[in-house]
Amino acid sequence: MVNIPSPLTVRGEDNVWFFSKIGVNESLNINMEIYASKMAVGGAYPLSVTITYKDAYGNLRTDSKVVGLAVENPTIKPLIKLKINPEEIVAGEKNLVNVTLKNFGDEEVTSLDIMLTLPMGGGLGEASATTPLILLEEDNFWHFEKVKPKTSIIFPIHITTSKGVVGTFQLTFTLTYKDSRGQTQMETRNVGLTVKPKTPSSMVNIESYKVKPNIIYQGDIFNLTLNLKNFGNFEAQMVTVMLTPPNLFATLTPSIVSLGDLKPGETGEANFRLMVSPSAEAGVVYPFRIDIYYVDSLGIKQVTTNTLGIPLYGRIDFVIYDVSTLPSPTHLGKEFTVSFTILNRGNSPAMYTNISIIPSTFLQLTSESSTYIGQVDPNAPAPASLSAILTEDKPGTYPIKILVSYRDKFNKPYQLTYEIPVKAIIPPTPTKTGQTQPKIGFASLYVTPIIILIVSIVALLFWMKKRKRKS
Repeated sequence: MVNIPSPLTVRGEDNVWFFSKIGVNESLNINMEIYASKMAVGGAYPLSVTITYKDAYGNLRTDSKVVGLAVENPTIKPLIKLKINPEEIVAGEKNLVNVTLKNFGDEEVTSLDIMLTLPMGGGLGEASATTPLILLEEDNFWHFEKVKPKTSIIFPIHITTSKGVVGTFQLTFTLTYKDSRGQTQMETRNVGLTVKPKTPSSMVNIESYKVKPNIIYQGDIFNLTLNLKNFGNFEAQMVTVMLTPPNLFATLTPSIVSLGDLKPGETGEANFRLMVSPSAEAGVVYPFRIDIYYVDSLGIKQVTTNTLGIPLYGRIDFVIYDVSTLPSPTHLGKEFTVSFTILNRGNSPAMYTNISIIPSTFLQLTSESSTYIGQVDPNAPAPASLSAILTEDKPGTYPIKILVSYRDKFNKPYQLTYEIPVKAIIPPTPTKTGQTQPKIGFASLYVTPIIILIVSIVALLFWMKKRKRKS
């Protein structure tokens, strides 16, 4: 019987156990699950163990023992992971290998010691090597004061072998550290390291490529030519090139081309004919995957993978219409204005569009000889007006050149020139007149005759009155 003090409790059973007998030199183990609440943390509790039994003579006996049980604050053990990069080295060379150790746990690690044990003898699954791996420039022991949770430490090691060492070897790292309670922990990590032979071999890759036409638009058919070369010191056999185009691109010729064998320094050409869908988005660089398969000098199948980006351009087609000049015809030596509408008949917007009059010997430019209209979208007419002064004194028709500069979605600049004929004449001379004739106003036209009429009537009346008096 075990008496459990509060706040400890036995879970799943009572505190009494019965056994029929215990033989000589025999032992019994009693497992119990004890629950300790958070209130019990930091305390020490006595467990009273009472044993009641009968001896060989049938006498009843009782023994009691008291044992102490300390309840400590639960801790989370650090979770340490270790890896190396690269996982392959070359025999006979000095190889740099980076060891990364990361604490994925929630507790800090202190006084971390790392010891590396190199293998002896042959690699895993390989023939026995003449010499084992050799550590250069340092010993096999590293010490770090602490590693915080969720952080990593990286340290380099330099390893070499003799040229005859080939295979996969096991590196053993022994980690010794203290956890958050100050207790020493020891763990072991095993990592595989592959040693490849240092042998001159074949290496086939793309030396250059050509796209024709060099600018591709939506709905176009184009050719892609890949120039391959064997950059190695040995022959590459059964060289095959496979092209994988992105979505909305299709090959019109086989996507796999065989070049046969390529000697060291020899080149080969793979040609593909492709078509791009009219619905593909312009202004995007589309990736093409190129896989080159071959067998190297060791008889091992190799593959070289490349990604080639091909930009898809949008069409920008400007046209100018509704051209007019003011005044018309233009006067020599005077300022004139040419107005027109510019239209983008393509399928991609023109960016940062600027329109200006190109300087000429018969023109004097003004502040209004250039204008910025910005982005010109497809099928969106944009009106523009430019002004200049004709400095010539001879009537005639003069070619006014208009420069349209813009950029596409790849920020590539473009320029277009349009010519507008402008007819110019000598300005008309104002008509000269002599003495100014007096103008007959309303009063002179109507009032004067009335006054004369009144005076005549008065004179007639006066004359008739005088005549009466004489009679």
